[in-house]
Amino acid sequence: MSFTDEKLKALNDILKRYDFSDGFTFYSTKIKNSDSGLLSKHTSNLGGFDPLSKQSLSKEGNLAIFPIVFDYFDAVLDKKMSINDVRFANKCDKFKRNNRGDVEVDFLENNVFKNALELRNKIIHNNLVVNESDGYLELPSGMKYQLTDISLLNRLVFNVAYKCLNSKEYSRYEKCSALAIYKKVIGNFQCDVIDSKYREGELIATQVYARHYTDLSEKSISSDSVLFNLLRESIEHRQDGSEITTFTEGIYNNRTFQLRYNNQVIIIPAELLNYNNDLTLADVEPWHV
Repeated sequence: MSFTDEKLKALNDILKRYDFSDGFTFYSTKIKNSDSGLLSKHTSNLGGFDPLSKQSLSKEGNLAIFPIVFDYFDAVLDKKMSINDVRFANKCDKFKRNNRGDVEVDFLENNVFKNALELRNKIIHNNLVVNESDGYLELPSGMKYQLTDISLLNRLVFNVAYKCLNSKEYSRYEKCSALAIYKKVIGNFQCDVIDSKYREGELIATQVYARHYTDLSEKSISSDSVLFNLLRESIEHRQDGSEITTFTEGIYNNRTFQLRYNNQVIIIPAELLNYNNDLTLADVEPWHV
């Protein structure tokens, strides 16, 4: 086994201990339903104190481990492009020329690496300005990161790198989740093609927070069933400083649903159904994984 292979294995073993390694989305609850009712329910430990759960880090801990997360992505590029001892600037240029042909994936891989590189350099070379009172850190380029968002940055960098290493395709749900983290932590996309896909509804803007996952793949749903009508619930609204409560029919945006259609697993965010109330099961087939 080569040095790069050994390095990747060692770094993967270290980083897989932490909850940011579990994909682009964190789920606080997972429920499985079928025609006969609730089959199972699993609640994740948000604090990471369950001995069976992965470890969570403080915001300082996430900042401290970030150079190791970046090192993993860097080793992935060495492996993918069969290079070593190459300057970062040259590596970025070479990586950009080795696109996968998928606009969203190419955008994520190139821009996540480029932005992560700047933060890594400032941490390693002690040029990082941390404003503890305001809760953010600032780079010489003017880029600012909220300290509380570094855990999300670790999640983004590690999982983009992991999928890059294994040449894994992204489902539409994963693209939306990864791009949502990118926009929250790094900023706007500045990519006309991606922006147009949001405008046309091919991509959906999703919220970044712990989500509730409901598996309905063993529940009988007809292809023409309107999913919003099937999944809607009473949503409570309370005005600030008021005891008046109102209710509307809808779906909480922190919901994620797993469905099955044409022998394919489909995963959709609630935001998709709230954006278009008329979608049927057949309509969401492009969201297969």
